[in-house]
Amino acid sequence: MNQISGEDESWLNCIHSLGLEEFCQKWIPILYNVLPDDDTYRHCCVKLVTRITERSPKTVENWTYNPETVPRDVQKILGLVDAIWKIRQQTLNFFSSLQIPPQF
Repeated sequence: MNQISGEDESWLNCIHSLGLEEFCQKWIPILYNVLPDDDTYRHCCVKLVTRITERSPKTVENWTYNPETVPRDVQKILGLVDAIWKIRQQTLNFFSSLQIPPQF
């Protein structure tokens, strides 16, 4: 058990970093129906990451050309958003798969 000041920190194990390129490759096709070879892909990536991180569009655009310059805190934010959106997708898929009879 990982312990800091006597507290169980194992719940932090689900926090992971995610690179900008990996995040966009995963979510841009799902959210915008735009593939990486599409002319609007980079614009969609910049728009989405700008909204999530509240960084300037110019800063995020620079990251798309130099992904190694994406700060660690932003990579953590993208990892957390990815985890939340995965849970959301799984929940929606689960409920849509249920065969609930109509109410009488």
